[in-house]
Amino acid sequence: MNKALTPWQEAVRPSPFHGAAASHSLTNEWLRWGEYTIADLYSTVEQEYDALRTHAGLIDLSPLHKVRISGKEACSYLNRLLTYKADDLPIRQACFSPFCDDAGHVIGLARLLRVHVDEYHLYTDENHDAWLWDTAQGYDDVQIDTFTHDVGVLGLFGNRSQDVLMALGIEEVEDLEISHHDEFIFQRVRIRILKTVSMGELGYYLNVDPKNSLLVWETLIREGEAYGLAPVGRRVQDICRIEAGELRAGADFIGAHQARYGNRPRTPFELGLAAWVELEKGYFVGSRALSHGDQHPSRTAVVGLHIEGTEPLTGGRILSKGQLVGIVTSCAWSPRMGHVVALATVASKYVEPGQELQIEYSTLTELEPEVWSREARIVEKPFYTNGL
Repeated sequence: MNKALTPWQEAVRPSPFHGAAASHSLTNEWLRWGEYTIADLYSTVEQEYDALRTHAGLIDLSPLHKVRISGKEACSYLNRLLTYKADDLPIRQACFSPFCDDAGHVIGLARLLRVHVDEYHLYTDENHDAWLWDTAQGYDDVQIDTFTHDVGVLGLFGNRSQDVLMALGIEEVEDLEISHHDEFIFQRVRIRILKTVSMGELGYYLNVDPKNSLLVWETLIREGEAYGLAPVGRRVQDICRIEAGELRAGADFIGAHQARYGNRPRTPFELGLAAWVELEKGYFVGSRALSHGDQHPSRTAVVGLHIEGTEPLTGGRILSKGQLVGIVTSCAWSPRMGHVVALATVASKYVEPGQELQIEYSTLTELEPEVWSREARIVEKPFYTNGL
């Protein structure tokens, strides 16, 4: 029997790949994601960025919160929970969907995999178990089980990611379509692989039994060396997802249950997620509010920015003629673009590409306040997609 973890240990749980990842870390820079400790940077930003954008990057995604939803009413329940139509999802396929509260404000973002007729796996960046259980009230045949700690997840992204898997003998991945998943045998180890697009790159999620984590990690690193594969930490992942225009909960929006003030939650429309809202499917949590958009007009929108200079200004105030009109939520120097790119929330009247704005950012330098001011321009996003 495994010894129970103390509350302190629970709060700094190592992922199944932590030991292997630590052996490749040259910086000893770590951060917390949910209950887990993961690498922020393994080597240098330049090396990891080059690996992911040019060759292949290996990413520890084990902190993703994983929930198994099963039972005869699982599909009906998921149709109630998600804005996307779950019963259109075939077995061995996946989809993306927001889920909202009754007011139509986004609580979180989910990736849903249909595994069997009456079994689905739901992956989110944060723990939303309480909401899942609340939403399931009234369903007699729905089981909701968290299995976050029972599965390790590796992300393999980049131009050579498929080549790496095929070099390992998993040649069937060549026939796997985007948003499809299946189980494969790798050195007598069973792994579930989902083909997807993230951070502007084609790639794969590999679901691994923790007891096989070291074998899978080390084999990927060893065999992937010929293809330029390298482990990639959270810092470079953040740069790449900003370039791809992907939102992150807690950074680009506050989930409805975490927001302290009534004006902070956002609807899917305000976050640019209208493509994943299917009002015609019938009732889901938040559908009534979202179907009356004229009564709840979009106050804000998420836009892309080009900012002058070389200094990222996350948290900067966005001004138009001296008036506060928004805030920079995610910002990074883009090696690919050669300038600073950002995701920002602005008032809905300031969304047209080409508009010139100012960014104001305050910092403390040697105990003295210093204010930075930069010119910015609204542009179309994503900034980069690698042709996808």
